[in-house]
Amino acid sequence: MSRKSIYLNPEMIVAMSALFISIITAGVSIYSASTDRQYAKAS
Repeated sequence: MSRKSIYLNPEMIVAMSALFISIITAGVSIYSASTDRQYAKAS
């Protein structure tokens, strides 16, 4: 099995997309929480 066929596998594409989206969501939520804390601290 070559490396290319692993990345072209539909299940692998879905899994990588889900991982990518979850990492972005975690980053956005951390950023949002820090922004909320800074706003609460300032007011």
